[in-house]
Amino acid sequence: MTKNKMVGVSSAVVFISFLCGSVVRGMEDGTFDSRFEYEYKVLKQLVVLEMETSDLRGMVTSLTARLEDANTVIRNLNATMRNVATGSTYIRWGRKSCPDGTGARSLYDGYAGGSWYSHAGGGNNYLCLPPDPVLVDIQGASRSYIYGAEYVVGGTILKELDNDDVPCVVCITANTNVVMVPAKNVCHPGWTLEYAGYLMSSSKDHTARDYVCMDGQPQAVTGSKDDRKGALFYFVEVSCGSLPCDPYKQGYELTCAVCSLPPVN
Repeated sequence: MTKNKMVGVSSAVVFISFLCGSVVRGMEDGTFDSRFEYEYKVLKQLVVLEMETSDLRGMVTSLTARLEDANTVIRNLNATMRNVATGSTYIRWGRKSCPDGTGARSLYDGYAGGSWYSHAGGGNNYLCLPPDPVLVDIQGASRSYIYGAEYVVGGTILKELDNDDVPCVVCITANTNVVMVPAKNVCHPGWTLEYAGYLMSSSKDHTARDYVCMDGQPQAVTGSKDDRKGALFYFVEVSCGSLPCDPYKQGYELTCAVCSLPPVN
């Protein structure tokens, strides 16, 4: 028998004993009818209260279960939000797919582009343009322009790609703090190497561009061998002076690495 039931039985026994004593006293002093009626009403109220208490216990049990279900949903949502919040994106230049073995997945692959190599205006960054653009035809006024991008690598180890158009892919990784490390093709301890390659940008005689990490095994957009210019990619070479030539070396090309930091468990 549970503790609550034992307390309830004890209370009932005490009350019945009290009631019997009252009945006896009422029969002796002539107040039996009024006292019995009063105590009967009290007993009736006690029964009603016990039923209401039982109903409240059921409601509390039901609400507790629903609260636990809600807490489970909240915990799952928080876990999902943490996974989303700790993810990062990066562009893999010169390739059509994300690296194998890193867990990265493709958001979209497309075409590298930017402003014309000799234009003074326009954007100074390269863009990874998607293959399914949503375009509008707006009339009037002047504009900026965007063009596809080509490799300018004749006479180098990548000479077979000279004048080819440059592909790209936007990758999503669950890792955090993606960084492009110039002049290194390996990552610091504890970091994941997404991909490595060569540092590239515009020519020194053209409009300045961002430095990007071109994949070390670049691909070309299919059927894009024509020399049509646009935004151009060149190797980046060391020039000594303000840049110390120990450990850097005059005339050597810079490598690069795209690195990400695994999330803390």
